[in-house]
Amino acid sequence: MGSVFNFEGSNPELFGEWQLTSAALRKFVEDADLEKEIQFEHQGMAYSIPSREMIQTVFNHGSYHRGQIMMMMCLLGILKISQTDYIEWVREKARG
Repeated sequence: MGSVFNFEGSNPELFGEWQLTSAALRKFVEDADLEKEIQFEHQGMAYSIPSREMIQTVFNHGSYHRGQIMMMMCLLGILKISQTDYIEWVREKARG
């Protein structure tokens, strides 16, 4: 496999890696002290926020990019796109 910026694997390998990353994020969230302050710097300014806000940022940012991908697909003329909302995925999975 190539680097993160030059993935050369198959779709099943990509999905496998995504599942590992998702499991690691889930474990982090389950084990995290949600009130622990995270110190970071952005554009020369120092910040401190609780872990729960950083986790929320990760989820919100993922939704933002999902929307970007959907828009690009529509602009390319790909109009038959599966539902991307998590709750719809849960409902579809429950229907079997």
